[in-house]
Amino acid sequence: MQTLAPSRAHLIRTLAAFALFTTVDYGYWAVLLLYMFGRGGAGLASATLIAQMVPAAILAPALGSLGDRFPRGRVLSLTYGLEAVLMLALAWSIATTAAVPLVVGLAMVLNLAASTCEPLHFSILPQVSESPAQLVRANSLSNQLDSIGIFIGPVIAGSLSAGGHFELVVAIFAAALVLASACTMRLPDSGGGTHEQEGGLRQAISGISAITKDRPLLVLVLLLLLVCVTSGSLEILATSFATDVLNGDEATAGLLMGASGIGAFIGAGIFGLRSHQRLTPAIAIGLTIAGIPLIVMAAAGHVITAVVLLAITGSGISLARTAISSLTQRTTSTNLLTRVFAIEFSALLIGWAIGTALGPFLIDGVGASRAYLPIGVASLILTWLGWRYVRPLDARSVIDSTIVDALSEVGFLAAMGSQNLELLARGCRWRDVATGTVLCSEGSYVDDLFVVASGELRATTPEGPSLTLATGSWFEEDALLHTVPRSATLTAVTNARVLVVPRSAFLAAVRGRSGGGAFAGLLSEDELEARVIASLTRSPATAESLEHRLGLESGSLGILLATLCDAGELRLIDGVYQPAFGIRRHSSLDALDRLTADDETPD
Repeated sequence: MQTLAPSRAHLIRTLAAFALFTTVDYGYWAVLLLYMFGRGGAGLASATLIAQMVPAAILAPALGSLGDRFPRGRVLSLTYGLEAVLMLALAWSIATTAAVPLVVGLAMVLNLAASTCEPLHFSILPQVSESPAQLVRANSLSNQLDSIGIFIGPVIAGSLSAGGHFELVVAIFAAALVLASACTMRLPDSGGGTHEQEGGLRQAISGISAITKDRPLLVLVLLLLLVCVTSGSLEILATSFATDVLNGDEATAGLLMGASGIGAFIGAGIFGLRSHQRLTPAIAIGLTIAGIPLIVMAAAGHVITAVVLLAITGSGISLARTAISSLTQRTTSTNLLTRVFAIEFSALLIGWAIGTALGPFLIDGVGASRAYLPIGVASLILTWLGWRYVRPLDARSVIDSTIVDALSEVGFLAAMGSQNLELLARGCRWRDVATGTVLCSEGSYVDDLFVVASGELRATTPEGPSLTLATGSWFEEDALLHTVPRSATLTAVTNARVLVVPRSAFLAAVRGRSGGGAFAGLLSEDELEARVIASLTRSPATAESLEHRLGLESGSLGILLATLCDAGELRLIDGVYQPAFGIRRHSSLDALDRLTADDETPD
C-alpha cells in the first residue's frame, strides 16, 4: 500500500471531523449533566462528571501517544467510531433507565476514548497539510472550532433535551461521530513505530518532578489549576442556577453552560500578547475579570444578565490561560517544554474535577443563587496571593524581540499569532555569514528555513538561472514540514545576517496547545524516509544491501522504496536505487518557481 500525499481534501475532512467532535464532546457533557441532575440532583451529576474525569486525567497522556505507535489517521478514525458505538450504548442505557453504575461506567469509557482525539487531531495536522502556511491556518482554525464548540455544544444539547428526550440527543451525537469517523478514513498514514520515545505518562511524571523544584513555575501551574477549578464549577452551578433561580428549563441551562464559551471566543479574538509585555499582570487581570462577575451573579435575576456575566468570566479565563501558557513557554527550558505540555491536559481534567466536586457542596451550603460567590472570592484572594510568587518569571521570560519582529515579517508565520511566534522565537537563532558562505547545498538535507535580515543570498541550480534573495526574503518553507532534499544551493553574495528557523521549533509552536502524545514522534515517517534517502545519497545501493545497511525488514523497505520511486524522489537503474534530486513531492512547481512563490501554496 502506498502512502497518500496530503491534499486540501484531506485537511478539510480532518477539520470537519474535529468540528463535529468538539461540538459533540461539549454537548455530551451537558446532556449527561442534565440527565444525572434529573435522576439524583447536583450530587449525582457532580459525582458522575468526576468519575469520568479522574481516569482520563491519569491515562490521557499515555492514550494520546497511540498515534506515535500506530498510523495516526487510522487510529483517529477508529477512535471516532469507537466513541460513536459507546455513545449509542449510552443512549440505550438512558432510554431504558439503566442502573446508575452502568451509565457512569459507559460515561467513563466514553471519556477515555474522547481524551485521545484532540492529541491525535493535532498530531495528524502536519501530515494532511500541504505547506507550513496551511498548517498554521489549520492549527488556528482548530482552536477556533474548539471555542465555538464550547458554546454551541451545550446550547444544542439543552435545546434538544428540553422535552426530556436525552437518549435522542445522545443518538444524534453518535451519528455525528460516525460522520467524523468517515471523514477521517484514508488519511495519509504516518507515525508509529519507527523510533523510540518516552511514553506520555512517563513524560508527565518527569515534568511534574521538574516543576516542583521551581517554585515560581510551580505556583504558575497552581494558578492554571485555579483557572480550571473555576471553569469546572461553572457547568454544575449553571444547571442549578437556571432551574432554581431563573426558573428555566434545560435550554436555559444549556445557554448558561455555553455562555463562558462566548466570552472565551471573544477574548481570544480581541486580545493579543505582544512580546515586550510582562505577562504576570495579564494573569492577575484575567483571573480578576473572571472572579468579579461570579461575585455579583446573585443579583442576576434575568437570563440575559446571567449570560453576560458568565461570558465576562469566560473572557477572563481565556485571558489568564493564554498568559499562563505563554509565560510557561517563555520560562521553561526547551528540553522540558514537551514534558510540561504533556501534563497540561491532565491538569485541566483534575481542575475540572475539583470544580465539579465543589458545586454540590456550594449549592447545599449557600444556595443556588449564592453558589458562585465563594468561587469568585476564592479566585480573587488566591490570585493576588500567588501573583507575587510568579512575578520573578517575568524577569526570566526574555525573548529576543528582533527575532519576533523578523518572524512577523514572514507572511505565513505572522498568521500564527503573537503567542506562538514567541514560542517559535525560543528555538530560532541569528547567524552572521561572510561572503561566499554556503548555507546549504542542492540535494542536502537541512530542516531549517532561512530568513534574510540583511545582505543578499543567491539560490542556484545546475539546470537554470540563479535567484537573488534580499532582505525580507526566505528560502524553502517546505523544510519546516517535510524531510526533502534541497532544490538549490544557497550562497551568501555579501556579508549577511540570516535568521535560522528549525523545523522542530516550528512544529512545537504550531502544536503547542495539545497534550501528551501530540508532542512525541513528530515526523516518524519522514524520519525513516530521510534515513533511506541520506544513505543512498552517500552511496547508491540495491534493496538487499540497503536492507542490511539500515537493518530494516525487507517488506517495509520494499514498500517505502516503491513509494519514493513513485513520488519521484528515487530512481531505480539496473537494480540500484539512487536519489533523484530537484524533484519535489507535494508540489507541481519546479525548484525556481518554488523560490519565487508567495507564502500561499498553489492548489
